[in-house]
Amino acid sequence: MRTRLPISVRPACMDDIPSLARIGAQAFGGETYRPEHSVEEIRQHWQAQFPPHNTLVAERDGALMGMATGIPLRTWVGGRELPLLGVAGVAVGWEFRRQGVARTLMQALVRRGIDEGYTLMGLYPFRASFYQTHGFGSVEPEAAWDVPATSLPDAKGDVRELRDEDLPLVRAVHQRSVEQGSFDVVREEWRWPQFWSASAERMRIGAWEDGNLAGYLIARTGHSRLHVTELVWTSVPALLSLLGFVRTLHDQYERVELRLPVDLSLLAALREPHVGLDPGGFLATWRVQTTGMARLANVPKALQGRGYPSDASASARLVVAEPNGEETAWNWELENGSCHVSPGRAPGLPEVRLSSMTLAQWFLSTFSATQLWRAGALRVDNASALPALDRAMAGPAPFCRERY
Repeated sequence: MRTRLPISVRPACMDDIPSLARIGAQAFGGETYRPEHSVEEIRQHWQAQFPPHNTLVAERDGALMGMATGIPLRTWVGGRELPLLGVAGVAVGWEFRRQGVARTLMQALVRRGIDEGYTLMGLYPFRASFYQTHGFGSVEPEAAWDVPATSLPDAKGDVRELRDEDLPLVRAVHQRSVEQGSFDVVREEWRWPQFWSASAERMRIGAWEDGNLAGYLIARTGHSRLHVTELVWTSVPALLSLLGFVRTLHDQYERVELRLPVDLSLLAALREPHVGLDPGGFLATWRVQTTGMARLANVPKALQGRGYPSDASASARLVVAEPNGEETAWNWELENGSCHVSPGRAPGLPEVRLSSMTLAQWFLSTFSATQLWRAGALRVDNASALPALDRAMAGPAPFCRERY
């Protein structure tokens, strides 16, 4: 029996494109298998947006087995910008499945995230359990709504159709929204055309306050339905104005589909707040689904880099467990929003034990420390410390408006 050579990982190069196109078609082709269509697409993608070295390839004995890409991104948490490595395109060729290729690639990407100084790593999984084994936690629950247009708030505001020349204003609103949120990504210039380009099936509407753009929506029109693909606001009146505008279209579009942060209680604003399992009539449906996953690439850098409420003070010895059983411990001390992190064991600090997955959920405000403690995901030797831990990480629920 021939002994298998070890799997090696290296940055991709232009010569790898034909093999990567084949692997991509096998992994993501759906009902079709057309690798030849991907060759030029990959070449253009690398030339225009990301250099080849952002993609890692796994190979054995000269044969390419799989690939995974790390995308340099920026996100905001607690009012501060943090570097984020977005994981995308993890794919393994048909003949190399079940040989540890994806595991090897993810281990290499996690090492890269740490070595290159990223604070966070994020991804949108094909199977969450696989990424949990690499320390990623599900951090981004979102609410997918399907509502009758007549149930939306009857709000009125200065709402107008947006045109191509309004793009700089739209980009500024999107940036302000990212800065106010948690885990949304800064949208680079090259990404805007796919969201913004005008078409016969795309509606672009803006909400204005005192002569300034304060929110916008982009929607795809269809038979009796309006699918809101992007809804961005920087104030509550702007959000209500946009929803009120959509309501005025109920004679054209009976129902509206949109996704919102899980902590935005749209039900409280609906004129007909009836929710059922199947959309129809006056019933709305509301489905919570988990999407994004994340892990802290560098725990002390992340804890010191994010923003905190200026009146928050808390402290703890954080003992973080990785899926392989390894633990790291950090003294985390916060005083009036100013954070200090050190290794070792400082005397007198309450001890908090949690996994890397749970740490990401607490860090990004997906769940409070108390919620995690009640679920058994976080252990603390002094429960009286929980309210201060809750206040320290208080913030909006993670919500990203685009996938990577």
